Amino acid sequence: MSRVINTKARITCIKYNSNGDFLWSRSQNGAFNTFCTLSSLIVDKSGNSYLGGSMSYLDGYRDYLTTKYNSNGDLIWTMRYNQGGIEYNNLYSITKDR
Repeated sequence: MSRVINTKARITCIKYNSNGDFLWSRSQNGAFNTFCTLSSLIVDKSGNSYLGGSMSYLDGYRDYLTTKYNSNGDLIWTMRYNQGGIEYNNLYSITKDR
């Protein structure tokens, strides 16, 4: 089970086991504490967590943000995407392939 705390400047993902015991916590900040939001969280069969949302960067644009943590909470990758010419890119949902 994963829980996400979403503030204006930080996204925090907290993972608990099936008994509700704390396993790990990871955070990401927006550049210079700028805007960030999480809109979607999924966990696959292997326990990897995928977070999707939006984050502002130094260039002032809000980009799509997708992050993967493994079951131990280690950061595997973070990807950002800007749709070009659009100031506020907002990601609303992510899904996993079957």
